[in-house]
Amino acid sequence: MNKVLLIRSSAFKTTRVIRQAKELANSGYNVSILHWERMVDKDHNDNVISALDFDCQVLAFNKRCEYGKGVYSLFSRLGWFFFIIKSIFKISPNIVHSVDFDSAFPAYISSKIKRFKLVYDIADFIETFDSNIPTVVRKLVRNLSEKIVKSASLIVLPDKNRKLNIKPCHYNKICLVNNAPNINLSSLKEYQLSSELVKIFNSSTLNLFYYGAFNEDRAIRLFLDASKDARLSNVTFWFAGWGALEGDVSGFQANNVHYVGRLKQVEAISLLQRMDCSLIYYDPSYEHNRLASPNKIFEAMAVGVPVLVSVDTSIDKLVLKENIGYVCDYNIDSLIDTIISIDPEENAVKSRNISELYSENSWENSAITLRESYAKL
Repeated sequence: MNKVLLIRSSAFKTTRVIRQAKELANSGYNVSILHWERMVDKDHNDNVISALDFDCQVLAFNKRCEYGKGVYSLFSRLGWFFFIIKSIFKISPNIVHSVDFDSAFPAYISSKIKRFKLVYDIADFIETFDSNIPTVVRKLVRNLSEKIVKSASLIVLPDKNRKLNIKPCHYNKICLVNNAPNINLSSLKEYQLSSELVKIFNSSTLNLFYYGAFNEDRAIRLFLDASKDARLSNVTFWFAGWGALEGDVSGFQANNVHYVGRLKQVEAISLLQRMDCSLIYYDPSYEHNRLASPNKIFEAMAVGVPVLVSVDTSIDKLVLKENIGYVCDYNIDSLIDTIISIDPEENAVKSRNISELYSENSWENSAITLRESYAKL
């Protein structure tokens, strides 16, 4: 039986690794998941691991380390690298499936000694992220990533936009596997709003929802500033998530701004289906926003909610082409003008359009692609 080792430092923060592992396990592979237990969200990780409903071994590198420390976590990251190498030699897998550079680089080194197929799963190009990583290190990571791409037997990307960072000579090794939610809409009824939220939820206003990371590049400050504009008095902004600006959001005092905390994905989607628009409005000056394929676009498809995105991000052309939402420049004036222009009847049309896209972008299609690609290894 083929042994597959899936490696991602944050393997249990999203469902991406779990769903791929389950698909492979159910296809007859002997699957193990290796992750970095940073201790900052251990309770969450333990709950996810205990709820796994397929045969899988979980290995953890137990080293406390906050997220987003960049070069300041160098020594901890070196420990992560050595743990990966040691685990590969101990398990002797036939296939190593590494997600992102920080997992793929030590696997790449190991592949020079051990004989296994290397799968390079690029969820994010980390060298494009906004962080304190020095320019020289970014260039080094980019060059090493190209070497890993060349060496890999299979490259997994979440959407075709990421191909821009891959040389065309390697396109024949690429398979597209997104992380669209596999949702039974009726099951979302199990996740009801709390009685407190029910009291403040007003379907007669225009309800806009942002959920996810509260980072500087995600327009959080723009949304809060826009909420103060008198022209948006009939608009309610909803927030769920975590991150650097969480205090700014949770402490914001306004009748038309509500922070509902850190929701699980299914809870966020349950709330999303009640909204008029999903805010996927990212700053295009950041390279990763020009390349990224936000999972929220697939979640919006699943529940039929139009989206609001910014010009020159990865999904603006799709939104315009399919008429599934709104596109505007990344500034406060354009944002406010666009929100003011939202018409209920037009929004209903966009809602039907985005819902119709879900079948072709569903997880079932990605699962088939993953199975077929692995069968060719």
